[in-house]
Amino acid sequence: MADLRDYLKLRGDLTFEERPFNDCDNIVLATLSYVDLTGIVPKAGSGTTVRLSDAVGALLDSTGDDVSGKIRSLAAIDADFLRLLASSVRFGGAELGEYVDVADEDRLMQFAAIHVGLSDGTTYVSFRGTDQTLLGWREDFMTSFQVTGAQSAAARYLAETMRPGMRYRVGGHSKGGNLAAYAAVMCPESQRDQLVRVYSDDGPGMATEVLPQGAHDVLGERYVRIVPQYSVVGMLFERPGTPKTIVRSSAEGALQHDPLTWQTLAAGVDAADDLLPDCKTVNQTFSTWLASVDLEDRATFTQDLFDSLAAGGATTLDEVLSGGISGLQQVLSAMASTSERSRDVAAKLLQAAAGSVADATWVSAKASATTAIHHVGARAASAVSDLQRSQEEKEREGREHRLIPPEDTCG
Repeated sequence: MADLRDYLKLRGDLTFEERPFNDCDNIVLATLSYVDLTGIVPKAGSGTTVRLSDAVGALLDSTGDDVSGKIRSLAAIDADFLRLLASSVRFGGAELGEYVDVADEDRLMQFAAIHVGLSDGTTYVSFRGTDQTLLGWREDFMTSFQVTGAQSAAARYLAETMRPGMRYRVGGHSKGGNLAAYAAVMCPESQRDQLVRVYSDDGPGMATEVLPQGAHDVLGERYVRIVPQYSVVGMLFERPGTPKTIVRSSAEGALQHDPLTWQTLAAGVDAADDLLPDCKTVNQTFSTWLASVDLEDRATFTQDLFDSLAAGGATTLDEVLSGGISGLQQVLSAMASTSERSRDVAAKLLQAAAGSVADATWVSAKASATTAIHHVGARAASAVSDLQRSQEEKEREGREHRLIPPEDTCG
């Protein structure tokens, strides 16, 4: 199986004139915005650019090839991937500019974007997806009940950085795909014809209560959705009738969200016929849950959840998870003291999960749960029995002690 690295090795020597822009090129450039290029790529509004090969060279020199601290994503981007990108004829000469990277705790906003000028005369506008900060993940949840700061920033950024007469492709992965779609929908009509394609790579949609018209409604076939076979993020708020391309992945389960695991062909992605059955079950759970709670409940739940996640001082998901069981217990303890409304919303999620499980699986799960309950019950009964025996022994010792005369009375 071939992935993005293989695509760069096998097709990186071809220009866009020799092989036109395709879905794989979109994924490569959507991934590029996950790299922190602060101080290397000129800021938005500067009017200057830097070659991609030079930017990557500067990054590798400054990090000693250990770019892990400069990757704002769970995607498996490393120095080898960036070196392949920079050395390719296809991308090495691209001009990078209009760079912006903002994290604002007060406004609950995490936003980053970059322009990539290509040799075919078009510019790809890449919006960064969710990083590992709790701030970024909180904002993802906020899209379920309101227009977020990042979405508003994306719309302004696109409108203000587009130049008359230029043609643009706009895209992003995960939240970046959502930002690309939102920015395109909000793009002034006078600029909308300049959009060649808008890509959402496993990016969530928008609640119809928040955004009545989706990207497909506005852009038609110019809006392209790509999701892996196990897609959860990219299927949130999916609108009926919106086409999507499903791509195979070398990863298992939710790890398929990483775009570097997506499988490629010579001129595009390796498409599959449908989502995986277990993925559909998970998606049904979330769809049922979202339909059962209103915007106000989603807002309250989001605030309580992320306040609980940050209760121990964590600022990233890694910090929350690195605490292991004790860290999760701390989060659960914090959630236990949240509002009754949030606990009710959480209960609805559990009910949706139970209702979406197939009968056979549910029977098996119920049997396993019953066995576990019996096991726990037996241990609890044993512990109670031990406690009772211990208490009886103490009482017996007390009675015996009262029958023994004090030493000073013995003669």
